Amino acid sequence: ANLNVPLLKDKLFLKTAGVYERRDGFFTNAFNNQRYDGFQRYAANASLLWLPAARWSVRLDGNLNVDDID
Repeated sequence: ANLNVPLLKDKLFLKTAGVYERRDGFFTNAFNNQRYDGFQRYAANASLLWLPAARWSVRLDGNLNVDDID
């Protein structure tokens, strides 16, 4: 999913995106009957763009990535 929003007309813009994914696992342990090989993953990023003058631009970017693997 993503979102693009002008915060101040022609001056300040925000862009965000994110994803979430989860899998319980494809394999089952024959001894305890529990699944393994699963994971949980999420990521997000955001960008803030400021246009203070005609020939100037300032961009601030941030990223987050998390992988939790069984």
